[in-house]
Amino acid sequence: MPASVSVLRAASALTVGALLMTIAGAHAAVAASAVPAPPSIPTQVLAPVTPSAGDEVPASTWLASLDTALSATALGSDVAGLVIDAANGKVLYSRFPNRTQQPASTIKILTAITALKAFGPDARLRTSVLSGDQAGHVVLTGGGDSTLARTDSAAAGWPAGQGAHPATLSQLAVRTAASLHKAGITSVHLDFDDSLFTGDHLAPGWKSSFVAAGVVSPVMALSADGGRTAADASSRSIDPAQSAAEYFAQRLRALGIVVSRQVTRVPAPSASPSSQTPASTSTAGPSSTVLASVDSPPMVDLVERLLTRSDDDLAEALGHLAGGKLVGSASFKGGVQATLDTLEQLGVSMKGTQLADASGLSALNELDPETFTQTLSAVVANKPFIGSSVGTMWPVASGLPIAGVTGTLADRFSTPKTLLGRGVVRAKTGTLTGVVGLAGMVRDSHGQVLIFDFDADRSPGPLAEARAAVDRAATIVATR
Repeated sequence: MPASVSVLRAASALTVGALLMTIAGAHAAVAASAVPAPPSIPTQVLAPVTPSAGDEVPASTWLASLDTALSATALGSDVAGLVIDAANGKVLYSRFPNRTQQPASTIKILTAITALKAFGPDARLRTSVLSGDQAGHVVLTGGGDSTLARTDSAAAGWPAGQGAHPATLSQLAVRTAASLHKAGITSVHLDFDDSLFTGDHLAPGWKSSFVAAGVVSPVMALSADGGRTAADASSRSIDPAQSAAEYFAQRLRALGIVVSRQVTRVPAPSASPSSQTPASTSTAGPSSTVLASVDSPPMVDLVERLLTRSDDDLAEALGHLAGGKLVGSASFKGGVQATLDTLEQLGVSMKGTQLADASGLSALNELDPETFTQTLSAVVANKPFIGSSVGTMWPVASGLPIAGVTGTLADRFSTPKTLLGRGVVRAKTGTLTGVVGLAGMVRDSHGQVLIFDFDADRSPGPLAEARAAVDRAATIVATR
C-alpha cells in the first residue's frame, strides 16, 4: 500500500475525536474528501471543508437514489437497510429495518464492542511457560492470543506502520531457554495447556468444509499464525494447539534444550478463567513458576486488526475471552451470551437477534439493520473517561475499513458511481455465499454523522455487482 498506514491511523484517531465532537454539537466542523481516481489513495481522510449553501440533495431524490441502488438485480429481492442521524437517532431512510438477515462479518462490530467493554483498550493476552507439577516438566500455556506467530515476519499479517507486531513462539523459546539455562536445566519434558477455552472447537452453523478450505481454524486457546500450518500458508491445522507446541519444542531444541520427543496436552491446575484478566491468565498452580511469557499487542490493536482485516480467528478468540470474563464460560455459548448482555446494557434493540459465533461465519446468525445502526450509534456517542478525549469503544470506529484505503474496502469504491465515497465511508463488510452487507458511518458534506446498514442475504450475484450496489448506497449516504 503506497500510503503510510501509520499516518492513516493517526488520521483515524483524529477522525474519531471529530465524530464525537460532532455528536456533542460541534456541527460547524464538517468534512468531506477530495476524490482521486483509482488506484490512487486519498491523501487525507475526512479532510475538513466548508459546505456551500443550498447544495443539499432534495430528500425525495436522495431516497429514490437509495432505493434504486438497493434494488440492483445482483442483490436479490431480500434487501434491508436503514440510515439514521447519529446525533438524534432520526431515521433518514428505511427499508425493512426490522427484517433479520444473515449478517456475515458485519457481526464483528458487536464482537469488538464486547471485547472492549470486557477488557478495555489496554489489556494484553499472555502466552506463558510454567514449571510443571513434576521435576523437569514445563507447560506451554495458551492465553487465547490468536495473533501469536511462529516468528516475527511480514507473513504474520501486520501491515508496516500499524504500530504493533504479534508476540512470537520464537521469542518465547529464547526467554524460556535463558531461564532454564540460568537454573542449570538442559533437559525437559514439554506439556501444553489449551484449557482456557472450553466446549466445541467449531461453532454451530459452520460448514464442515471451512477448516479444510482454510477459512477458519478450530478455536483453541493456544495457536500460532491463526492455526495455519505455516506462517504463509492458507491451510489450517486440525489441532492448532498441538502444532504450536511442537514448533515451540523445535525452537527450544535449537537453543540447546533437550526436549522429550512426545509433546502432550496436560492441563495444569488453574484458577477459574472467569476471574482472570487476559494478561494474568495461566495454569499456574500453587507450586508453579512462570519461566517466561510473551504478551500480545494491546486490545486496541487487536480490535482494529479484527475489523480492518476481518480476522475470523481473532474474532472467535476475543468472543471466547469475553465469554470467560463476563459470563464465566470461554466458549461459543459464553461469547454469544456476553455479546447479548453487552448490547442490552447499551440499550440496543435486539428483537429477532440470534447469534451463534463471533465471526459471522455461522449460517445461524440473524440480525436486523436497527440493531446495527443502534450499536454504531452507541460507539459514536460513547462518553469519554474523565481526563480522556475519547471513550472505551473508539477503536471500533478507527478500526472500520476506509473506502478505497484500508482493509477489506481497499480495493472497492472504484466505479464511477462510488468514487465520491473513497476516503469518506468507514464500514465493516460482510460476505458469504449469497450474503452481502455493509454497515458503517460517514460525515456528510454538511457535517452530520450518518450511520447506515445495508444487508442482502439472498443475493444471486455476481458478487462484484452486489458489492458495487451496497457501495453505491453508502456513497449516496456520504454525499447527501
